[in-house]
Amino acid sequence: MENSAEAAWDVFISYARRDREDVRPIAALLEDHGFRVFMDESGLSGFTSISEGIKEAIASSRLVLAYFSRTFPTRTPCQWELDYAYRTGLKEGNSLRRLLIVNPEPTRNHIGLSQLSDVIHWETHETSVPGRTLLADLRSHVSELTGAMGEILPPTPTATPGFVGRIEELWRLHSHVGEHAEVLGRGPSPRIAAVVGMPGVGKTELVREYAHRYGSAFPAGVRWADDDLPDHVAGTLTVLDEPRQRKWREWVEALPIEAAAIVVSRTPVRLPVPTVDVRGLRFEDAKSVLAPYGGTERADQLLHYVDGHPQTLHVLGMRASEGFPAVLREWLRPDSALARSGEVEGSIPGGYSGDIAGKIGEVLPPETTVEFDVLRVMARQHRVDPVHLDEVLRAFDHVEVSAAVVKRLSDRGLVEKGRLNQVAARVVERNDPAPDRSMDLNRQYEEFVWRAKEQQEGIRVIDLEPTEREKEIAFRLQTELSTRISTVGLERDSGILSEALQSLYTLLRLSRSSITELGLSGHSGRARDVIAQVVDILHPFLREWHPRLTDHDSVRPEGVGVVSHERAWDLEPTLRTALDEVQGSLVEVRDRLREISGASDV
Repeated sequence: MENSAEAAWDVFISYARRDREDVRPIAALLEDHGFRVFMDESGLSGFTSISEGIKEAIASSRLVLAYFSRTFPTRTPCQWELDYAYRTGLKEGNSLRRLLIVNPEPTRNHIGLSQLSDVIHWETHETSVPGRTLLADLRSHVSELTGAMGEILPPTPTATPGFVGRIEELWRLHSHVGEHAEVLGRGPSPRIAAVVGMPGVGKTELVREYAHRYGSAFPAGVRWADDDLPDHVAGTLTVLDEPRQRKWREWVEALPIEAAAIVVSRTPVRLPVPTVDVRGLRFEDAKSVLAPYGGTERADQLLHYVDGHPQTLHVLGMRASEGFPAVLREWLRPDSALARSGEVEGSIPGGYSGDIAGKIGEVLPPETTVEFDVLRVMARQHRVDPVHLDEVLRAFDHVEVSAAVVKRLSDRGLVEKGRLNQVAARVVERNDPAPDRSMDLNRQYEEFVWRAKEQQEGIRVIDLEPTEREKEIAFRLQTELSTRISTVGLERDSGILSEALQSLYTLLRLSRSSITELGLSGHSGRARDVIAQVVDILHPFLREWHPRLTDHDSVRPEGVGVVSHERAWDLEPTLRTALDEVQGSLVEVRDRLREISGASDV
C-alpha cells in the first residue's frame, strides 16, 4: 500500500561523493524541467544533522535516482539509500517502483544484481543527447507515485545488535530467494541459496538481518529449522543454520516452487544452488564495530591484522579498556592467549562465541595432513609463491600440488585470493601441536626463495615490455617512494619515529592495493613482482617494530613531548638502524620501478 503523505521532493539523488561533479549537471537538468530534486549538498539547513537530514529527505521523496558508478556500490551510504527505496517498494508490492538508475559506465558488470537492469533508465555512454530518455521515463514514473516514500518500519534497530554494512550481501541473497529470483535464468524453480563463510565471519547474523528487513516478502513467514526438518509450506522462507539433520539435502531438493530456503554453512553445501560468500567486513564497517568499545582512535592498525572478522573484532573490543594499541600488542605477541584453544570470553554481542580458536578449529584440517602443512607455511609467510610452496611439499614427501590444496582451504573460507585469513593464521600458529615442524617447513620455504633470488642475480632475464597500465602503477609507487620518509630518510637526531612508521604503513597499504589492481587487470609480470618486494620488506619490519614503539608510546608521561619520549627509549638507536636498512632496500626497489615506468622521480 502506497504512503499517502505528500512528497517534498520528486527525486532523491543517491551518489558517491567522488562523482559529485558528474551528478550536478543531471540535478540541474531535472530542476530545469520542473522536478523537485534533493541532492545532499542543498536543501538542508546548516544546523541539521546530515544523517537525520538525509533520513528525512529520502522519506519525503517520491523515488531514488541512483547514479550507479563503479564507486557507488562500495559506499555504505549509497547502499543504504538504494536499500531504502527497494524496501519501500517491497512494502508496496513492487520492490523496484521507487527506484531508477543512471549508469555512467561502459558496461553493467559493476552493478552485479541482475534485477536492477529493469530500472536502468539512462546509460550516459550510449547517447550524446543529455538525459532525453531519462526525462521521459522519470516524468512517467513520477506521475504514477502519488505520495512520498515515508519511513520504513523498522529500518532500525537491526535484528542483531552491532550489525553493520553487508548491504551488497543482503541484496545478493534477496536476488536468489526473493520475489525476483525467477528472472535470474533458472526458470520456475524453488528459491534456494547457500550462505557460506568461515566461522565467526557473520553468516547467521547476515541471515537474521535479511529476515528482519525482507521478511515481508514471504507471506507465510520465516522459519528457523531446529532439530527436526519442518513440513514444506508454500510462501515460507526456511533457514537451515549449519544443518545436521538427517536427509537435509533431500529436504532442500524437494522444496516446492512456492517456497524458499537458505542453507547456512561453513563449507560448500555441494548442491546446485547459488552461493553468497561471506568474507570479512570492509575497513570502515569493521571500524564501526569497534566504536562502542571506546571509540576508534588509534584502531586502524588493529583492523589491519584481523581482516574484518566480526567475532574477533568483538572479542578484541571487549579487551580495549587500556586502548587499542595495547590490544594490538597482545594480539601480535606469539605467546598471546588470544586465539588460543580454551581461551573464551564472556557474552559476545551479535550472538558470537567468545572462543575464536574453538570455532575456527572446527574447520581446520587434521594436523597430519598436507592441508595443515600448507597452513603452517601460509600463516608465517605473508606472500606465498606457489612454485616454492610446491617445492616444500615435495621436500616433505607430499605428492599433491599446492594449487589443489589451497583450493580446498579456500572452500573452507580460510584462504582468499591466495592469502590466509589473518585470524586463521593466528589460530594455526598458537594451536599447532607440532611447532617444530612448522619451523622446518618455513625454513625450507625461505631457503627455496633465497636460492631462486641468488640464481636471478647471476642471470639477467630480458623482461617483456611493460604495458602502459603497469608503467602507470609503477610510477605511482615510485613517486610515493621518492617523496615519503621511506627513502628520504631521517637525520640521526631529528624526526619522529612514530610518524616514519605510519608513513611506511601507508606505503604498505598502497603496495598491496597496487598488487591487487595488477592482478585484477591480468598482469603478473615484472611490475607486480617488484612491488611485491615492498610488501616483503615492510611487513616483517612493521610487524616487529610497530608493537614495540606503540608499547613505549603508551607509557609516555603527561607533559613529555613525543620526540623527547622517543629519544629516551633504549631501543631508539636500534630502531633507527633497522629503519636505515629498510630505507636502503626501498631505494633499490624505487630504482627498479624507475626502470619499469621509464620516468624520472617527481
